[in-house]
Amino acid sequence: MQIKIFALTLCKFVQRYLLSKLNHPNGKCYCYIRVGERHYIFIDNEMIDYIDPELTDLIKNYLKEKSFKYLNAIEKISIQIIFNNKK
Repeated sequence: MQIKIFALTLCKFVQRYLLSKLNHPNGKCYCYIRVGERHYIFIDNEMIDYIDPELTDLIKNYLKEKSFKYLNAIEKISIQIIFNNKK
């Protein structure tokens, strides 16, 4: 029962934008504190948190050059890179 209460609490935090939720391609779910724009690299069951302001700026500048209508409404940019590391 305590796990269910904990999961519901996490969901409420996500709904109120206090936490962000990330779904891993393997079905796992991760919650983390919203501290800005982040990127993720998935290699098999591993998730690597990757913060790269230059990559974020590159995307924003690209959208600006393309006259993206909703550029000022973008709240967060997050990129997921998924590797399939089969041996």
